[in-house]
Amino acid sequence: MNYHPPLQTRPRVKRLTIYNYRSIGEDGVNIQFPHNAPLVLIGENNAGKSNILRALSLILGETWAGNYMPEDHECFGRSPEGLTIWIRVEVAGVFCPYGCGTTVDSITLKYAKGDSRPCEYTIRTSGCAHTWMSNELKSQIACMLIGTERDLTYQLSYNSKWTYLSKLMRRFHSQLTDDESRVQKLKQFYSGLVETFYEVPEFSKFAESLKESSSRFGGNLPYGLDIDFSAYDASNFFRSLRLFPHIDGEARSFEELGTGQAQILAIAFSHAYAQAFGSSGLILAIEEPEAHLHPLAQAWVSQKLMELTQSGTQVILTTHSPSFIDLSSPETLVVVRKEAEGQATQITQLTPSGLVQKLVSTGVPVERVDNLNVGPFYESSSTNDIKEGMFARACVLVEGATERFGLPELLKRVGTDLARLGVALLPVEGISNIAKWHRFFEAHGYRVYPIFDSDSDKGGSKQREAERARKDIFLALGLSSENDWNDYTQGPVGIHDRFTIFDANYESALGQLFGPHYSGLEDEAKRRFGPSKSLAARYVAQHLPSAEEDPSTDDGWTHIKRIAGQIEQFVSTPLGSEIVLTNQ
Repeated sequence: MNYHPPLQTRPRVKRLTIYNYRSIGEDGVNIQFPHNAPLVLIGENNAGKSNILRALSLILGETWAGNYMPEDHECFGRSPEGLTIWIRVEVAGVFCPYGCGTTVDSITLKYAKGDSRPCEYTIRTSGCAHTWMSNELKSQIACMLIGTERDLTYQLSYNSKWTYLSKLMRRFHSQLTDDESRVQKLKQFYSGLVETFYEVPEFSKFAESLKESSSRFGGNLPYGLDIDFSAYDASNFFRSLRLFPHIDGEARSFEELGTGQAQILAIAFSHAYAQAFGSSGLILAIEEPEAHLHPLAQAWVSQKLMELTQSGTQVILTTHSPSFIDLSSPETLVVVRKEAEGQATQITQLTPSGLVQKLVSTGVPVERVDNLNVGPFYESSSTNDIKEGMFARACVLVEGATERFGLPELLKRVGTDLARLGVALLPVEGISNIAKWHRFFEAHGYRVYPIFDSDSDKGGSKQREAERARKDIFLALGLSSENDWNDYTQGPVGIHDRFTIFDANYESALGQLFGPHYSGLEDEAKRRFGPSKSLAARYVAQHLPSAEEDPSTDDGWTHIKRIAGQIEQFVSTPLGSEIVLTNQ
């Protein structure tokens, strides 16, 4: 009988710790699993996100790691000499199947080259330890990994005993054969089916010929050999069943499905597979659930996965889509990165209290932020543009759409492509939000370079508001708010190691740098595109004459090159290095 624990005590993973496995080195990674929400691994390509899923699957997946011999490339640095692969899963609600009468605390897998046995399990409880993994233990808590290949046709076939469908139907067969009367009933039913097939003369003639031939050619064997057709497999009654997708009430082949439909069906099948047996200790590990789905479908799948976690299923996923990022629960986000190719994978995972501490350390008054509201505060003011920054190596923060459309084009004109550098340019909707998002991204380990306006042309309350925002930016940068901004806004553009400031704003600064060329192109853009400042900014940036075409623009392009140089230098500086503020 399958164990159905109540929701509050269902088996679950609490923590995953990994050392020396693939891109994860001797410093290791340590990941906590949240309650009732997906755990989301984000970061650049090749940072090591998939390796975390593989490590979890190695212990709790369908394979038996005790028979597993890692290849050299699965050891950190591609060399197993002197290294021990060590993966530990801490669990809750898992009952010890070895007669201890207690619960399992952790399951550890280790491998060291030269050991007498390949990989070794250690299952620890409060009072004992065991070194083998039982079926009963695996049935309580299991990881089902849905990889990026999404080979649905294979997984929903009987091509091997390890496909999803084969594993599922073997378990159904085991339960069915517990009842002998039900078995006899099925045999009689299937016999009737075969009799109907024999009513086809050609089939009947072939079947008789086959039986005669097999008997004649097998006559010299020690045991008699006979053959006959059957509508079922006696070793697995359910193997006669086939799974087909239906569209508009009509059965179709899997080849007819779009990749997005197959993607959703793979996730649905995996969840139903676990729910059918009520183990409820399911960890659904999904690589890039957004693959092949349009943005609205991504949002829908994200919502469904959230609902799964709230019903007791744990979900861990890798993603490159902002649809799966929920800033309201900081502990659900794990930023995965490597500083350079060949270096070890690192992670950043912040609890709400950890994020609060980071904010307070950079000037946020302690009375203005608390553990309960810090996540919702950021989620409520986020946009998909801002969330896309979490997939970058570094972030350039700008005030709005004008800079978002114009600045990248200017930088490309001088040879700096932010996309090539892995840098996201994020519009944060006003100078008052620069410090807020600078703190958030820096807390999660990103390099952040803000570019904003001095607003020196404003007066009254708007000027005072801008002044407060600039002081807050100084605090976020780790500098004294008493610094005089006038020292850093000499000329139309103040370019510094930690930030750039336009005086009085982006348009007026470029107008001063490029003179009549800028104003003329801006007027032309307005005639073409109407009052859209962002479209005008991009058009002007694309059509400003180069210094070779008109030497009068040389000073303007020199400033743009200096901005590009500062950004490139800043984002290439290793995290943790001290950068001194200088005035240029």
